[in-house]
Amino acid sequence: MNASDGAAEPQPISSRPLDSPVQPVEQPVVQPSQAPGSAGSPAPRVRARAAARNHQARYGRLPTVSELAQLAQVARGTAATVLKDLRNQRPALQIVRTTPETSTDQ
Repeated sequence: MNASDGAAEPQPISSRPLDSPVQPVEQPVVQPSQAPGSAGSPAPRVRARAAARNHQARYGRLPTVSELAQLAQVARGTAATVLKDLRNQRPALQIVRTTPETSTDQ
């Protein structure tokens, strides 16, 4: 194509000359101890389960999804999954046997 066709000539993307060196971008270094989910902190589901159990022991009920997400510092989806699992767990049944009263204390 030429200029008489009315087509625009391609323009360079950058005004920087091609022979100039590229400057590196400085990014902060994140130490493993500072990284989210590092070995120093438990996994989100573990934190959420512990927070839900603590809430249940303290208040006699499981927290709401919003309460658990805030308490355990986890996403709402994680909180919902943990609460669903806890609600589906049935407490173990306690077997109570009734027998005629036979006492040897007489």
